Amino acid sequence: MPWLSAPLFAQAPALSVPSLTPVLPPFVPPTPEQAIAFLGTLALLAGLAAAFYGLLFVVLRSVFRRLDFELGIAILNLARIPALVILIFGSLRLALNFLAPSTALLWLGRFCAALLVAAFTFLVGQLFTQAAVYYLKGFAEKTEAAWDDVLIPILETIIPPLIYVFGAFFFLQSLGIDLTGLWVAFGGITFVLGFALKDILANFFSGLVLLIDTPFQFGDMVRLPDGPTAVIKKVGLRVTHLYVIDNYCEVYIPNAELEKRDIVNLSRPTPHYAYSLNVSVRVDADPVATTNILSEIVNGHPDILGDLDEKLRCLDSFLGLKQAENGEISKVEAGRLRQEHPTFDETVNWRAVH
Repeated sequence: MPWLSAPLFAQAPALSVPSLTPVLPPFVPPTPEQAIAFLGTLALLAGLAAAFYGLLFVVLRSVFRRLDFELGIAILNLARIPALVILIFGSLRLALNFLAPSTALLWLGRFCAALLVAAFTFLVGQLFTQAAVYYLKGFAEKTEAAWDDVLIPILETIIPPLIYVFGAFFFLQSLGIDLTGLWVAFGGITFVLGFALKDILANFFSGLVLLIDTPFQFGDMVRLPDGPTAVIKKVGLRVTHLYVIDNYCEVYIPNAELEKRDIVNLSRPTPHYAYSLNVSVRVDADPVATTNILSEIVNGHPDILGDLDEKLRCLDSFLGLKQAENGEISKVEAGRLRQEHPTFDETVNWRAVH
């Protein structure tokens, strides 16, 4: 009878996979050559850093003072301490490369890199909030555009937190902490928020485009594609407010929709606008007398163009204009001054009763 041989199974020895992370000794005393190279490099870098610091914060500061360059002086005042930290720990970080690698030096290098990231983040944040925003606000006060008055507060609110958030990410990464999962989660959250708020973001960026391009501004009279004539009340970040003349009501149009429409600006290139109005009269009314009364009413309004002498004559008889109160001039007097002096601005020189 033949023997039946069963297969024998034996456990194979486990294969050892070498680690990709190098194992460093806790500390290796430097050789004399390494110590000399480290100290020489550190002294050289310290000298260069001191020269650069003196050139930047002594010589350049005196030049800015002679030129009365306030923005440059403010930037140097903000950058003085962060620049000192960056120069000191940057020099130390470069000099450590001449010593034998060890665990202690590895963590010391990471600590120096983290301090460099923290100092640079603080410097960028302070330069933006204390220098850039201050300069932009001064620029906005000198311009008549509306976009900078809206965009600057938004940047002042959004940019600094983003700077410090990204700075915190890079700070932790410099210490050797793996943030791959956080970056993936941050990207996923950004995608979800962008998809959920796509309509709001579209209106927001369309509002910025309208504020920057300024196809119309406050007080302009425009004609919408569907026919009605409206006055621009406000160009917001999400919607634009319009006052429809024919319907005596306000309309709120999302900026993304308004940007796609063909809008006729009736206030440009000149603010003069002709408007037709139908007036119903009795059948037995005298046409000549009716025309004279309507002409007198139109000429009496201070905001309607016409013959100067005729307008000044009809202005006193125009009804519906309030009289002076509390030391203010009346609307009639303001209209008379506007007709006699075209450069008169009642909102700046005098306060008229409306």
